[in-house]
Amino acid sequence: MADVVEDMINKRLDETDKKLTSLQEQYDEQITQMNVLKNRIEKLELENKLKQLRLYGMKEIDGENLKNKVKELFQQKFGLQDIQIEECYRVGPKRNSSCVGRRINKG
Repeated sequence: MADVVEDMINKRLDETDKKLTSLQEQYDEQITQMNVLKNRIEKLELENKLKQLRLYGMKEIDGENLKNKVKELFQQKFGLQDIQIEECYRVGPKRNSSCVGRRINKG
């Protein structure tokens, strides 16, 4: 009788071990996939940042077409023609034309 109980316990332990091994393999695969996706996201974020350009000190006028204003700036200052801008927007609160921001260097 003790042998039957021991066999049953060993059989249950083997089944549990197989399930645990399977779950561990699935977990490892999920971690690998998550790391691959994380790396892809970081790469895409970096590529996106490389395409960005920030301009400071541009006067803000009501009803302006910011894309056209930026294109004109690059044409006038740098002689660049046929500039393609995918997105163009201002950040931060609207400023009065008399208020110009400045950087403060802490040293």
